[in-house]
Amino acid sequence: MSDAELGYRLGCAPDLVARARASLGMEPRPLPPHNARFTREERLLLWSEPLPGGHRRWLGRVTNHGVPVIDNVSALRIAFRIEHGREPEGPVFRDCRRGWCVSAPHLTDQVLRAARDGVA
Repeated sequence: MSDAELGYRLGCAPDLVARARASLGMEPRPLPPHNARFTREERLLLWSEPLPGGHRRWLGRVTNHGVPVIDNVSALRIAFRIEHGREPEGPVFRDCRRGWCVSAPHLTDQVLRAARDGVA
């Protein structure tokens, strides 16, 4: 896992992860070189920034309806998959009500909303 992805999962900056790895004698795991092709997951990390409260502000492209996208795929779906290790079922919504937030722990799909709301 790259420093950026681990930082995303932990809600901290990638340089903090790199410093922690260095203090433990571990090799750093930076993102691939700039001229490399980045995965959608890596671009999610590069095109967003962590903010207080566990939020993550989207800085990349959005549709006319304000949906954050990477290669015409919702960045919310990509973030959800990183967090939960599965494809979301149905639409992905933000529970935090911040229209720019792509923080995976703040996202829900049909399954999580049904469980939260006690719907069987």
